[in-house]
Amino acid sequence: MKRFAAAVSAAIMVSAMSGSFAVAGDDPQLKPELSLPRVVLSEDDVKENRNVKVSLELSGADKSYSSFEFWTQFDDRLAIPVDSKGLPKIKFGSGVENMQTAVAANSYYDHKKQKLVTVNGVRTIGAAYSDIGSSGTVFTVTLTLPEDAKAGDVFPLNIIPMNRETANNDFVSSIFMNSARDESGQQMQNWLFSKGLNGGYIKITSDGTDDSMGDVTGDGRVSSSDIVAVLQYTANSEKYPIRPELLENGDVNGDGTINAQDAYIIQQYDAKVITCFSAK
Repeated sequence: MKRFAAAVSAAIMVSAMSGSFAVAGDDPQLKPELSLPRVVLSEDDVKENRNVKVSLELSGADKSYSSFEFWTQFDDRLAIPVDSKGLPKIKFGSGVENMQTAVAANSYYDHKKQKLVTVNGVRTIGAAYSDIGSSGTVFTVTLTLPEDAKAGDVFPLNIIPMNRETANNDFVSSIFMNSARDESGQQMQNWLFSKGLNGGYIKITSDGTDDSMGDVTGDGRVSSSDIVAVLQYTANSEKYPIRPELLENGDVNGDGTINAQDAYIIQQYDAKVITCFSAK
């Protein structure tokens, strides 16, 4: 346990000194990604069972990291099971099975706002003395939907990059680092937390069919907000990004790109001029 604490402390010190994540280069050696699922349930599914298993998955970094700290944030309406200490009850997975792992308190003190912030999610940490962390499942947790969950409801599942700027706290930091703590490790960490986070959702529809095509804002419906978002993304994707997990929803004509033509088609759909998208 002492060795684990020492390894984690070292990782936190290295990350805390960096302060924030730089924008990842165009072609780093490793391009890891963290992903949460997109779960679609019918109203009948929810009536039968309101519990949903959700897993955080890591890819693109097999045997390439020795320490991590990941923060997830789930919709406030989703209940997370806790243990006797009030910490989220989870099961660690294959990706980190050879590492020392722990669930940490999912709260921190925001010094700028002078208040304790509690995140409705799971904060996990892990460490090892060599790069034995693998691609695969980081953890699985069972979330409970509210009793009044119904068709049309969307419950976002997010992965949040934490650093001194976003948390206003010098000792709260997301981490993903190799044992050498070298430039390659820094590039890997920068890529993950600036470009490799893929959030998900739990969505309820009347028949359990995913109707997300055209929905680039992730609010569970197609509206004028999606038209504006696609036009802004087309004009300046850096200034007006669309979340990576929602990008494919914007290509409604199926030509492999998102542009003004897609915005026009979404506008037709919103106005009920058309009833489906050609990309489906």
